Amino acid sequence: MKDTTRRGWKTFGWLCLSAVPMISYLILMMAVTVGIYGILTVFALARGETDITGYLLGYAMHCGIAYAAVGLLGYGLWYYFGCKKKRLLPPQGVLSIKNILAVFAAAFGANCVISWLLTLTQMLLPDIMENYSEMMEQAGIGNVTVAMILYVVILGPILEELIFRGLTFYYAKKCTKRFWLANVLQAVFFGIMHGNLVQGTYAFFLGLFLGWVYERFQSLYATMWMHIVFNFLGSGILNVIIGEDVSLLFQIVWNVLGVALLAAGTLAIWKKEGEQA
Repeated sequence: MKDTTRRGWKTFGWLCLSAVPMISYLILMMAVTVGIYGILTVFALARGETDITGYLLGYAMHCGIAYAAVGLLGYGLWYYFGCKKKRLLPPQGVLSIKNILAVFAAAFGANCVISWLLTLTQMLLPDIMENYSEMMEQAGIGNVTVAMILYVVILGPILEELIFRGLTFYYAKKCTKRFWLANVLQAVFFGIMHGNLVQGTYAFFLGLFLGWVYERFQSLYATMWMHIVFNFLGSGILNVIIGEDVSLLFQIVWNVLGVALLAAGTLAIWKKEGEQA
């Protein structure tokens, strides 16, 4: 009985610890954002700005860069010393052309699927999607700037993989030996972190996929690459490159290509033999 109780408390402890990275990240984001916005508010008032809110929102991406930089240092040290015992070199297989292309294909296809889900949500729940679109616009996502690219496409994905597929998944696996349960747990935390229903829902499913990719490669390098490609495709950069007004034929070809690449990439990752990090 004592052993059972001890194991139960130990499992509960690992469960609580698996939530710490997400909670601490939310606190970090809030602290950095409040601090930067406080300083900017003083400058805005000194300059006689009338639209303080609009002025502050113009620096949303800069806040993201700031807490991402702090987070990469802090969580990087946590992961380095606490989880992987300083083994951070990628497995050789992760860097093979075949696997890089497989991850790219899966990310491309996943982005297409998420786009379909967002379109379906727009049709069924237009009010929710309108609020979501306004929130994304206010945050500066979709406006292609250097700050947006640096945060949304590069720093954000790397940091989120470090936190969720790295730290959170590590502790979730300590909590349960069932991969699927640990994967669901880290994906739930990943969804909650995004802070809204629409983004949180698709982040949950993306988190499940990324967790599976991590399990296949046993390396954050694979999921970081996939996350970067996914965010790049959804950031609006392609709209600048190819234009927003595309023909129906182009959309059909693009989506068919997405399905084909998702299937091919997922199959290639599934057939890959696991390697230790």
